[in-house]
Amino acid sequence: MVFNPVVKGKSLRSVEFTRVLHVPQLQNNLLSCLYLTRNKGFHIHIDAEFLHFQLNKKELFCTSINSNNSAHLNGVTEAISEYAHLSSTLPIDLSLWHRHFAHHNYADVKKMLRTNMVTGMVLNSSHKPDPVCEPCLAGKMHSNPFSSSPSRAKSPLELVHTDLQGPLPVKSYHGYWYWIVFIDDCSSHKAAMPLKRKSDAFNAFRTHKAWAENHFRAKIQALQDDKDGEYISNAFIKFTQDCGIERQHTTHNRLQQNGVAERANRTLSNDITAMPSESHLPLSFWKFCLAAQIYV
Repeated sequence: MVFNPVVKGKSLRSVEFTRVLHVPQLQNNLLSCLYLTRNKGFHIHIDAEFLHFQLNKKELFCTSINSNNSAHLNGVTEAISEYAHLSSTLPIDLSLWHRHFAHHNYADVKKMLRTNMVTGMVLNSSHKPDPVCEPCLAGKMHSNPFSSSPSRAKSPLELVHTDLQGPLPVKSYHGYWYWIVFIDDCSSHKAAMPLKRKSDAFNAFRTHKAWAENHFRAKIQALQDDKDGEYISNAFIKFTQDCGIERQHTTHNRLQQNGVAERANRTLSNDITAMPSESHLPLSFWKFCLAAQIYV
């Protein structure tokens, strides 16, 4: 932000304020005197009418003190002519990328940087991240992980894992209580859809089947689920039979047997809990967090 000060009726050289925080709801702009004195070397001299801000014995700007004992800068702020590509005042370090990628683990974030997996992903600070990320603690505390399966599908859509999550403690902004996830065993491609009712799982699968088969130019050969009620309705069973899709069900209350989908939903739950904790948004925004997590 560029400010054109006026001191004793004369316009002085423009001053650029950095580390500016944009808070539209605040209504008024605030200037931290303590920050200027402790971090920028300013000296502030106060008399009955003015606060004088001096740097290296030279007055750069001043404020007038009104009858309410508050002070206002004398001068005008230059209008911003360009709004595109405004950069963040936060240092672009590992911690910031960790948060941008929905609190993904630091090892993978470093790998993205090291192997140039993401276009435009750069660092301008070598500051080491805090070893304790409180939003991650809020979203990722869990028990020991399940062991992974030694076998994998050889081609896309040979096997699709699915699981339904919910009902969630808070209804989403658009009235959703659940989400369903589909993971291709071969490519690890992951898709998720919000649902208002568990019974919507069948329509969600049909939608995903149409998209996936068109995208991969292949047919779904097998579907693995946890044998919950939404997967064994008469309509769901008949549809998969008509399409020649093999059904694989896990043993009841044996989540490990549906580990791929269960792990995906746990990762989604972790990150969707961490993101509102970071941004202080209400949990009803979880649908947007779901879309963001799937995207990144």
